[in-house]
Amino acid sequence: MTVKGSKIHVAGAQGKGARFVYLAAAFAALGGLLFGYDTGVISGALIFIKKEFALSIFEQELIVSIVLAGAIVGALSGGSFRTALGAG
Repeated sequence: MTVKGSKIHVAGAQGKGARFVYLAAAFAALGGLLFGYDTGVISGALIFIKKEFALSIFEQELIVSIVLAGAIVGALSGGSFRTALGAG
């Protein structure tokens, strides 16, 4: 461990820490990209759904919210289901 000015340098820690930060940022960016893709798919499908079922604005908003909540629940429970099925 060395001290230079106001920074403390620990040998070998910077590479692992930086790699973790880049990996976390990459996963966060991928999550944002997939969330945007999800939103685009829902808005594209909503055009046909509202015509078919004659939905009000509130009902359209409710459907979009439920579909996004389902995506969140699926993402959060995917690991547990995988483990329960014996894949982990």
